[in-house]
Amino acid sequence: LIQFHGMQNQYIMRKNSCRLTDFLRENTRDIIVSDVFFLPMQTPELFRERRWLFVKNDQELLDVIRLLQQEKRPFALVRSCHGNYRRVSNRALAELLKIYRVPEKPQAVKLNKTAFLEVEIFQLVPR
Repeated sequence: LIQFHGMQNQYIMRKNSCRLTDFLRENTRDIIVSDVFFLPMQTPELFRERRWLFVKNDQELLDVIRLLQQEKRPFALVRSCHGNYRRVSNRALAELLKIYRVPEKPQAVKLNKTAFLEVEIFQLVPR
């Protein structure tokens, strides 16, 4: 019974990782900025297809944003739908929105039985 449960969990994780990979592939730009440290492990195919910039805190996010702004680069911000997995505060996001705008509604992916993998994507373009 324990082995069956483990196999079922592996199947669910693999299925949801594939769904997350497809979702990110379809809904992100060339540059992805994220504070979700486990995304490359869950979406390994995308790691070579996109330029990933990981931030550990508010200051790193603002530093990255200023560099991207200098080149007028659009990017996708990918963050967890669940606050427990976020490292960037809402205050830093408010600062980001002074520099960049969100031209379309953010998109989110919902994944059955692996809520920690659920992310939302903000497409950002310079103001």
